[in-house]
Amino acid sequence: MRRELPGGYELDDDRGRVDRAAVHRFIAEDSYWAQGRTRERMDELIGSAARVVGLYHAGAQTGFSRTVDVPDANLVYLADFYVLPEHRGGGRGGELVRFTTDEGPLAARGWN
Repeated sequence: MRRELPGGYELDDDRGRVDRAAVHRFIAEDSYWAQGRTRERMDELIGSAARVVGLYHAGAQTGFSRTVDVPDANLVYLADFYVLPEHRGGGRGGELVRFTTDEGPLAARGWN
């Protein structure tokens, strides 16, 4: 599922399109919640996610969200969400959250 945003941005939940190196770089180096996470672990988390969504501009990954589904706990949550600093503003982060939560296969499950 894809959606275009103003200014040449695009949201896409194609797991194969995710720039895993770029996601790992941000999460492991710039995030406050997972600094030092290994590339192998990041690849595992992307692979096992219920849904991943990328924010792209001019073909480059500029944001990311990973959705975790814990069916036994009736819980769905958003993890590893970011928009690169130079692409913040203009509501793109909000659009990424809305696209992740309101559209796609988990929308009917409810979010905690």
